[in-house]
Amino acid sequence: LSKRYDKLGSMTDLERAIMWTSAALDLRPKGHQRRGGSLNNLAHFLSKRYDELGSMTDLERAIELSAAALELRPEGHRNRDLPLYNLGGCLFRRYEKHGSTEDLERSIELSSAALELCPEGHPYRNDVCSLLDSARRRRKEHMRSIPHSLEITDE
Repeated sequence: LSKRYDKLGSMTDLERAIMWTSAALDLRPKGHQRRGGSLNNLAHFLSKRYDELGSMTDLERAIELSAAALELRPEGHRNRDLPLYNLGGCLFRRYEKHGSTEDLERSIELSSAALELCPEGHPYRNDVCSLLDSARRRRKEHMRSIPHSLEITDE
């Protein structure tokens, strides 16, 4: 359903992907070895729905689920790259909506960590690089917008 949504853009496919992934998550209680994957997948689909519909509820839930997935994939875990990337992307979207520099800085931190786990040839490397580049450009723009009149002077 996810691939078909990506190809055709059918909201019905996305809604079904959310419904089925949510059901799969319900079948994977805390401690289940595949719970992290289900958390990450559901977060991904909710962030896509946010991109389509703009519901902050979807984005906040995606952030919550991505953070939970990341907790289940500590440093050294072979699948840590995806929740780092997803959470970084969600925080960047929230920054774009609300302008919180804390979200922007955290997005850069998470995306940088994801990039370290995505060597040349990794299927998500280009996406991670794009996110990191966008976040760094926004930070640069933000820094330029801060008035320089705040400079310290000797008197």
